[in-house]
Formats: sequence, C-alpha cells, structure tokens
Amino acid sequence: MEFGVSSETVETALLLTVRGDIDLATAPVLWESIEAEWHPGQILVLDLAQVPFMDSTGLSVLVRAAELAKPQGSRVAVVAATNRVQKVMAITGLDTFIYMGSSVEEALRAT
Repeated sequence: MEFGVSSETVETALLLTVRGDIDLATAPVLWESIEAEWHPGQILVLDLAQVPFMDSTGLSVLVRAAELAKPQGSRVAVVAATNRVQKVMAITGLDTFIYMGSSVEEALRAT
C-alpha cells in the first residue's frame, strides 16, 4: 500500500487520514503534513484505519504532536487504529496520554 496523508477540517479539528505503513521512510512525511496543516488550538485527529504497521518513528511523531498540543490547550486523538497499532500504543503507554477512539465524532466529543 502506497503511503499517503489527506487532510480536512471537521468542526474544530484537523483530521488527517493516513494510509500505509508509518515507518522510518514515511514518518517524516506525516510530520510535515502535521506541521503544514495543524494550527494552534485545533484538535489533531489522526485516522489510522488504513495503517497496518507503525514503528518507533511513527510513535515519535505522535509524541511530538502531543507535546506541542498541550501548551496550546489542544490535544491529539487517534481514531480507528488497527489492532496491531492499538497494541503497539498500549505496550508503549502512549494510549495513556493520547486519546484513542473508534470514530472522529467520538474524538471530538471526548474531553
């Protein structure tokens, strides 16, 4: 599967839909999309339904985004992650400070 990131604004959030593996080769592309599209105060929602694999470089992108969000009064949410990605996030503890949900709507309602 070819890697890609598409973006759209949904209410007060930036929704990035990611497709393909997030790894050493593609994590910088994801980070560039975040930097280019995400504005202070916006919720960042990452739809990972089409991400079959994510390595430590992908996890580091999520950590960087979460660290940037906090002082801006914003947050990062991951939705529709595959079981494999959910497991990696749980093992590393990322699921304790990055919201994980099943839908964009759920992420927007979460506090």
